[in-house]
Amino acid sequence: MWRNAVFRYLVWRIVFRNPRLRRVVQRLIYPDRDVDADLFGGTVRINSQKELGYWRTFRAVSQTEVLRQEVPCLMLVVSLLRDGTTFADCGANAGLWSANIARLAFAHPGLRVLSFEPNPDTYRRLEATAARYENIRTFNVALSDERGTLDMVSGAVSGVFGVNKSDFQIADEITRVDAMPVDEFLDGHDDIVMKIDVEGHELEVLQGARRALADGRIRGIFVDTMEEEYKRPIAELLRGHSFTLLSAEHGTEWKDGHARLLAIRRPA
Repeated sequence: MWRNAVFRYLVWRIVFRNPRLRRVVQRLIYPDRDVDADLFGGTVRINSQKELGYWRTFRAVSQTEVLRQEVPCLMLVVSLLRDGTTFADCGANAGLWSANIARLAFAHPGLRVLSFEPNPDTYRRLEATAARYENIRTFNVALSDERGTLDMVSGAVSGVFGVNKSDFQIADEITRVDAMPVDEFLDGHDDIVMKIDVEGHELEVLQGARRALADGRIRGIFVDTMEEEYKRPIAELLRGHSFTLLSAEHGTEWKDGHARLLAIRRPA
């Protein structure tokens, strides 16, 4: 550890603070070309030497799912927040979205976060995340269209914990968890933005929000990575409640081929 710190310090002192030497080093290591880089949902024309920080980030984004997929979607959802909004994080995992939205309460007074995570092991980490923020409430429960229980399957990573057996899940590692409609948690909340990332159970979660949808209390919904068989029913349900559907990656019109959906209910 200390060797890495010493190395970084020497690079900073010898190379970074000597711009002529730094230019020579960069020319030896990095190509001099203009490229269109997709960074957090926006496309930027950069030079791989002259905008080296952007170039290195672009390379990291292409190799990291969180940077490539989640961050652009999070940025779009953040744009929907306003004073008094309740953000319902359905499938919160360890709380990446919950934490980054909760910390925006300084800009949006009254902002509240409801975080739902069914995996008991992951929920422990979600609780530790939420303890840093006064405006997050956590619930160790699965969300569905009715009260009951669900058999949920684990995998090598916590992000694949869900009801549908897939190639990423270990079929015989099953945990039975309590399930409830999200409506039971949304009563009393009047301006709601939702994120739904529940490994193939998205339609049932939306059906469990029938009261809030019918009352017009949900203003925006992000649905992550829908399976093909559920895309059309989800789209029809949301259009039936007067939502405009967008691609969550790009903010353009949503089409059947897009995996991630952002639904926005605009004022009449």
